[in-house]
Amino acid sequence: MAVLAVSAFVAVVILLKSLKDSRDQTLEALNEAEAETIRAETATAEAVRQREVAEAQKSRAEKALYVSLIRSADESWDRGNIDEAWRNLDAAHWNLRGWEHDFLYSKFTRGQTTLRGHTDAVSSVGFSPDGTRIVSGRFDNTVKVWDAASGQETLTLRGHTSPVWSVGFSPDGTRIVSGSGDNAVKVWDVASGQETLTLRGHTGWVYTVGFTPDGKRIVSGSADRTVKVWNAARGQETLTLRGHTAAVYSVGFSPDGKRIVSGSVDGTVKVWQVASARETLTLRGRTNWVSSVGVGFSPDGKRIVSGSDDNTVKVWDAASGQETLTLRGHTGWVSSVCFSPDGKRIVSGGNDKTVKVWDAASGQETLTLRGHTSTVWSVGFSPDGTRIVSGSGDSTVKVWDAASGQPGTPPHADSARPDSQIE
Repeated sequence: MAVLAVSAFVAVVILLKSLKDSRDQTLEALNEAEAETIRAETATAEAVRQREVAEAQKSRAEKALYVSLIRSADESWDRGNIDEAWRNLDAAHWNLRGWEHDFLYSKFTRGQTTLRGHTDAVSSVGFSPDGTRIVSGRFDNTVKVWDAASGQETLTLRGHTSPVWSVGFSPDGTRIVSGSGDNAVKVWDVASGQETLTLRGHTGWVYTVGFTPDGKRIVSGSADRTVKVWNAARGQETLTLRGHTAAVYSVGFSPDGKRIVSGSVDGTVKVWQVASARETLTLRGRTNWVSSVGVGFSPDGKRIVSGSDDNTVKVWDAASGQETLTLRGHTGWVSSVCFSPDGKRIVSGGNDKTVKVWDAASGQETLTLRGHTSTVWSVGFSPDGTRIVSGSGDSTVKVWDAASGQPGTPPHADSARPDSQIE
């Protein structure tokens, strides 16, 4: 019995020791885990602190850069270096722009009228024949009419079910034609705002539309690679011109209404004889797509202007098809071009957010108009050639003085000019 008792006692001692060892190991593991947690929390706190330090440094650097850009823009303006002033102003961080940015920006937009009311990109603009109204089409499926003097919106035309890509007044100013991504061409009565015709026949988006000089016909170009001519009174399709191998982005009648010019993503500009429905010229000279030929012909019908994603504007002889001028100055693709009413100037708008005016004889750039903050999709002259209208992806329509542009000759800073207050 004594032996059993001793054995039992030894077993208990061994068990207790084993339990103690297990407890010690558990406590040690727990302590190590707690220590690791503390180390991790310390590392996390340090990482958070370091991130906060880095973010603060970044914020200070961004503010310092912003101040530097604003000051450089101001100094460049005073020196008369408008291009450099605009580049500095445009590079200023959006989230930091305050009154000092707005003050300098206002110098570029003095005398400029901005028509606001669109909530999406403005794809097409144009003056009425008497110059008193402006029509604009936009990506929210609507067409708007504005008073050109006051900038007040006077009419909103609804009926398209997809973005409106192209708009234009009839020669007598009583009608508006529009082309849309819903594959339809619509005609509207300006006085009442009522839709009077819907022209269906295209099987792709309608990118471009326009009236003949006598207002009796309408021409349209589409993603279906065709150009169509319609009776403007009855809405009947009278002609389909095939020859382009990609979407037709722009079309226009010659001043006498006997020819049509079309520009396509296939990289060509084509001239068609309306009476015979025959292609008479294919103008080549670029490897990139032709984004626009604006209204197409010059007022005398002897030249054609086109713009492209190679950043150039080209002028062509409408009889021979020879390229006569290449206008270089845009730093992005050219989305819209047209001649002035007297044929002496060309206006262009593009992806570089600028509107440029060129001498149509020499090809020299005479004005650069800045103020848009996104691609300029459409440009046009007023009937008397004194104003330019532009529509942009920034949702605005702007009206500019075609002679002086904006800002014109920059004034010298006066003593009242404030300085940036960002530290």
